[in-house]
Amino acid sequence: ISDAVITTDLDGHILFINEGASLMTGWEHKTVHNKLFSEVLPVHYADDRPGPENLVAAVLHAEKRIQFEHPILLETADGQVKRLTVNGAPVSVLPVRCPRNRAIG
Repeated sequence: ISDAVITTDLDGHILFINEGASLMTGWEHKTVHNKLFSEVLPVHYADDRPGPENLVAAVLHAEKRIQFEHPILLETADGQVKRLTVNGAPVSVLPVRCPRNRAIG
């Protein structure tokens, strides 16, 4: 996967960050594993409005693939600000529990 991918649990703790996300954010997996996404990667809208307080909660609340209307600015590990187009999608539960189709992160 060449895109930046970050996975979290339902509470927003980072479970995995791929190489693309590490290059983009400046964070390595071992440094951010189990830390809150919102604390490690603060975001706001490009027009200086605050972004979603909890980006993970916004994605999980939608319970489907979403794309934010406005570009989001992300602050990287070294303080740089990068303009992003954010897509998010909750992951469905493993097949054993599919009848409930609950999001797990």
